[in-house]
Amino acid sequence: LDDITVSVLPPGSPVIKPPHFRVRVEHPLFALDLERRYSQFVTLADRLAETTDVTVPALPPKHPFSPQTDEFLEARARGLNSFLAVAVSLGAVRSSKALRSFLELQGADAVVARLSGDVHAAKTAAEVAERVAEDATRSANKEISLLRASLVEAEERCARVQGELDIVRSQADSAVRAAEQRAREAG
Repeated sequence: LDDITVSVLPPGSPVIKPPHFRVRVEHPLFALDLERRYSQFVTLADRLAETTDVTVPALPPKHPFSPQTDEFLEARARGLNSFLAVAVSLGAVRSSKALRSFLELQGADAVVARLSGDVHAAKTAAEVAERVAEDATRSANKEISLLRASLVEAEERCARVQGELDIVRSQADSAVRAAEQRAREAG
């Protein structure tokens, strides 16, 4: 899950202790919004320190008796955001069970692989459909060209036949007039 970005936002309004921070997990194929307490970040930092050889960044300090003002919560959220941003950027931490559990990503690899496969299949199907449409368009354009050529040829034949018909009519009219003339003269 190399494409994951994580951000921490402070609570939006005064809350009862302990405040929950919104953790936003984003990936090109999905996004999650989680609520986490400061103590859950502490547990994560402890588990990462125990299970990885990487030095994890420090959390913002714990101030158990500090008033939970907006400024305090925003500063703590910035510190937690820095902690997670560095943790996610470290390969050994990013692939750890502790971080995956904290971010609720235990089955995310399978989901991402399946979604990536679905996206690949959809792209392939779209490419095939596009090629089929292009082939059909080329074929239809060839048929249209052939039909146009046949139409022009038929129109030319009709014009020739019309010309021949006009000649035959003219000859027939002349023959009728000549026959009528002979009949008047004979009779």
